[in-house]
Amino acid sequence: MPWTGRPGRRRIVVSFRVPTHLICSFSIHDEAERAVVTDLSKGGAFIRTDAPLPIGSKIELKLMITGDEPITVRGSVVSNHVDLDLAGADRGMGIHFEGMSPEVLSRIEFLYQAKLEAAGMSEFAA
Repeated sequence: MPWTGRPGRRRIVVSFRVPTHLICSFSIHDEAERAVVTDLSKGGAFIRTDAPLPIGSKIELKLMITGDEPITVRGSVVSNHVDLDLAGADRGMGIHFEGMSPEVLSRIEFLYQAKLEAAGMSEFAA
C-alpha cells in the first residue's frame, strides 16, 4: 500500500533493534577506526566506540560479515553517548542509514532477518 502522508514529510519505517556483535570500521579525519555494532535495525545501527562523531556527521560504515564481503553503507550520526560517566560499553553513536542501493538494502535486510532469528525474535519480522 503506498504511503499517503502529507507531501514533504519523510516516511518513517519502524523496525525493532536487534542485539548483535558485528565488527565494523569507519573513518575519522582519514584515520580508520574499528568498533562494534551492538544493535541493528533495517534503518540504522548503534556503534559502540570511545570516539563517537558529533550529531549530524556523515559516515561511511563497513560492516564485517563472517564469510562474506563487507557491507558498506552511508549514514548520519543521529545520537551520541559521550558522557564521561558512562562505562566504555555504553559509549557510542546511533547511525541512520541513508541512500542505500537496492543491493545494500537487500543485504541489510537479510542480515537483520538472520539476527532476529538468532535472537529468537523472528515473530517480529516483517
